[in-house]
Amino acid sequence: MTRTGLSPSLSESDSMPFLDIHPFDAADRGVKNGCLVKVLSTIGEQMFIANVTNAVPVGHCFAPIHWNHSNCSDGKVCTVIPANTDPVSGQPEFKATPVEVKTVKTCLDAQIVSTTPLDTDQLRELSASFWVAQSCEGGMLYTLKFSDSEKPLTEILDVVLGEESHATVSASTTSAQRAINMKDNVVVFAAAIYPSEKALQQPDIAQLVSPQCEPNAMHGFLAGTLKAKSRTICTCKQVTQSEIEAVLDSTPSCSVQQLGELTGAGTGCGSCTSELENMIGSPKRCTEKRSDTEAACGR
Repeated sequence: MTRTGLSPSLSESDSMPFLDIHPFDAADRGVKNGCLVKVLSTIGEQMFIANVTNAVPVGHCFAPIHWNHSNCSDGKVCTVIPANTDPVSGQPEFKATPVEVKTVKTCLDAQIVSTTPLDTDQLRELSASFWVAQSCEGGMLYTLKFSDSEKPLTEILDVVLGEESHATVSASTTSAQRAINMKDNVVVFAAAIYPSEKALQQPDIAQLVSPQCEPNAMHGFLAGTLKAKSRTICTCKQVTQSEIEAVLDSTPSCSVQQLGELTGAGTGCGSCTSELENMIGSPKRCTEKRSDTEAACGR
């Protein structure tokens, strides 16, 4: 993360310290995609964002090694791995560590985007159960999860902005609180807090500090009408989830190779191939294919 972590486009690809877990294991533990989970071993514990996927076998889970305590409150996988290394290569014994995975209940999520980085003391003072920082165009984006059922946005503003709070424009709806702080008609800070179950539906708050940000985006954010940005599936070719879904909607029997020909997805490093396969083989699309086949047969 000392180099790739500085790239907004690469940070957007995997913006959270995730834990890949098979659907069977997830269902057995009540783990839902995108929820916060705690991984425990005999020597330590860390928290990750669950990624329910068929990319790992039943009984196994996977977490990347890139996250550390300078860019995330948790997610440091080495914390749960015993210091057993190969005497020749020094390779740690990652693949032989038994762990347990448990869900962590959170009530509220918050997003903060700022043109200047927040320091760890500020993040610690916010008393979040979990936080992660990522680079974005024009600044830094912070995602926080709280176990509190009530967390006023003013509390976040007081910690982060201090005496600058008076220059902030805020708005609230039934499902979220939002605020923007501006200087010389340019957004330098924005924050939103909302129920955890709404986390996957939140808009692209990072665009508010981008040099290309338009006034309509600021108004839309405060009004709660700013749309969520489609997630990037293929980082190499910058292909988004919505672009892939549009192709799958028009070509239900599309293969991974055809997706690559039509969108470019999967034709770079190939690391997104398994996710493309999951999108093609999702239960919803399998049902749609079956319905189309039955309709063609006159059933």
